[in-house]
Amino acid sequence: MRKRASRIVSLHVYKLKAKTEPKAFEQRVGDYLYRSFRGLRGLTSSHFVKGIRGLYKGKYATLWVYENRDSWERLWGPLERPRQQAYYPKEWKRWESFLEPFLQQDPDKITFTAFEELCRKDKRLTSNGRRGQL
Repeated sequence: MRKRASRIVSLHVYKLKAKTEPKAFEQRVGDYLYRSFRGLRGLTSSHFVKGIRGLYKGKYATLWVYENRDSWERLWGPLERPRQQAYYPKEWKRWESFLEPFLQQDPDKITFTAFEELCRKDKRLTSNGRRGQL
């Protein structure tokens, strides 16, 4: 069984309403992320990005990086039993309320994928959870 020490990286992609001004959205989200989420245990960083090539070219997204799977599951529930929206952390509920006026859809219904990190720079996670050289 794999030790759960690897980070979780979650990609959340946003579809903006036609009336949303992109530069204003960029500024407001950047400001919000800079001052928020400090109390969300297990979240180590967030990265607001815009696609420059590929499937999400021109689309906005946030990469959320969590310390490990255990901390991610404490926030969002286990894979087989995700936490219901009513029980999301208060910081996340505020984030979704902030996003709602800008998005085409309910913020809880955006396209997202959570990834478990397998490699990091020149290190890889071995089957026993220890780091080894590539």
